[in-house]
Amino acid sequence: MESRQHGWVELQHQLNIMKNRKRKFITNLAITAGLALALHGFGCSKAQLPVTPETGTTLEVIAITPSGDNLDSARVFLNGKLAGFTPFKNEAMAAGMHSLRVMKDGYQIYTEQLQVEEDEYYNIEAILTPLPNHDGELLVTINQDSALVKIKDSQDNIVIQTDKRVSSHILPSGAYVVSGEKTGLPSVVKAVEVVSGKVTTVNLELTNPGTTPQAPTLQFAIQEDTVTVGTPFTMTWQSNGSMVVIDQGVGVRGPNGSERIPSNTAGLKIFTATAYNKDKMITEKRDTLYVAPKTAAAPTLTFEVLADSIVYGETVTIQWESNGSQVVIDNGIGARGPQGSEEVLFHSTGKKTFVATAYGEDNLRTTRSASVYVKEASAPSQPVVMISTTRRVTVNTPATISWVSQNADYLVVDYVTNPQGEGSKDIIFTTPGIRIVTATAFNRAGYASATDTIEVVEPNVVTVEDILISTQVGVRADKGAAGMELLNAATFSVATAGRYRVIAEVWYNSGDDQRNESYYLQLRDGSGNVKLPKNPNAGVNRVAEDDAGDPHTASQESGDFKLVAGSHSIDLYHYAKISAQYPQFLNGPIDGPESVKILGFKLVYLGN
Repeated sequence: MESRQHGWVELQHQLNIMKNRKRKFITNLAITAGLALALHGFGCSKAQLPVTPETGTTLEVIAITPSGDNLDSARVFLNGKLAGFTPFKNEAMAAGMHSLRVMKDGYQIYTEQLQVEEDEYYNIEAILTPLPNHDGELLVTINQDSALVKIKDSQDNIVIQTDKRVSSHILPSGAYVVSGEKTGLPSVVKAVEVVSGKVTTVNLELTNPGTTPQAPTLQFAIQEDTVTVGTPFTMTWQSNGSMVVIDQGVGVRGPNGSERIPSNTAGLKIFTATAYNKDKMITEKRDTLYVAPKTAAAPTLTFEVLADSIVYGETVTIQWESNGSQVVIDNGIGARGPQGSEEVLFHSTGKKTFVATAYGEDNLRTTRSASVYVKEASAPSQPVVMISTTRRVTVNTPATISWVSQNADYLVVDYVTNPQGEGSKDIIFTTPGIRIVTATAFNRAGYASATDTIEVVEPNVVTVEDILISTQVGVRADKGAAGMELLNAATFSVATAGRYRVIAEVWYNSGDDQRNESYYLQLRDGSGNVKLPKNPNAGVNRVAEDDAGDPHTASQESGDFKLVAGSHSIDLYHYAKISAQYPQFLNGPIDGPESVKILGFKLVYLGN
């Protein structure tokens, strides 16, 4: 299908450059039987057939690819001058011979000689063939017939030689020297740079020295032989003409001057300076410069953490500075600019190491690291409160409300006026029922509440007061056997023998960074007899499991014990002491402090 379609495009092109009489349409063309067969064999073109205009001499030009696709914005030249862009239309063409040239970067030049007659319509489909990869096109014009044009490469080899006044050549990208010569006339030489995918135009002018005014003088030089990419170089020029034009993007300058020029890319650079005078005479000079590749250096980087240690919940500041393009920091920070600072909050304790990497030219990089130690939080900043009430009283018999608090600015306790940080109060109720008593502690960080109940009953019901103990004790798993146990963590006295439930107020100060902050209790009476829980879950002991989440306090039921009247003590043990025999409460390996901190105990009488 491709070969048939290409054939149709070639045939259509030949048809479209045929003249069509005015007020006649393309559909009125007489097509011979042989041509009809050719059309039938080739299939259909993508370009529309033209319609002849009503009046005037008209030229329409469109650019297409060999496969018939339209190419817009190709430059259209008539008689060497830019006339417009495709799709192009001129409805006032003068009769006579015209030179047509169609150009577009990345494509070979299309040329056509047209003999234009009055009141005719001309439609040209310029087929532009893509340039080969890494090649450019050089268009050379010379103002004399029978003049010899030579094109030499950077090694002074002749690669093209022609006597045409207009010639187009596909060449590999690079530097070339184009010369024109004719017997009896001074030769002319120009240096050009052929760019891949683009068209470079060179116009050569041969003049008769006997009838031409004197060309301007010109001195042109580049001071340096070699520079590194990014280093500017100096070019100077001097002429008796009216101006000097320097290629390679320098542009139009006065007749005399000196200028520092940046060197942005590596390689051999050929600069051509052209001096002009009022008689439109020119003189050209060339000079070369080698721009060596720049040897990139790794970027500089300073990076630091502005604290050696912080307490869990505090932020730490990191800051950095680099001459690179960006800095990438781990620990969830990400890509940042070359300079800056940032506040960072951690959600776990322990040593935290930041690694910062600065990126520079050629993907060179520099890495720095810095660390901070995040310590466990100390006693809670928010207040702590515990409350205990007489579990059951008879009507018109005093019920005791007891409370303790820590870190509280003031307290509110139901049924109590102006309570202090720790105390008790006897209250008499005259009717039976359940009384809910709440104690609330406040400080600037917030508040905490605790609630207990009093059952008011008719006479002949035995009541026993709760036992409330305020303390701050703890055990940990990383200090050997001695650190895992604390004997006599608290002492108390029992007035009424019976079954008691021990409730501990626990401060979980390391959040989820430590997930094995579990413990168990054993009680001893005044004679040293060990009291084990009646509701064990790990052999003869009852383990109070770690309570997950951010740092907080929680009330943990720690076992029911049968106690006799008299003095008793509480022994506190870390779960690590028995975790090998009873691993069911483990939350991963125990490889850190896993510290357990208890702020108080409450013993609630359960009966006999």
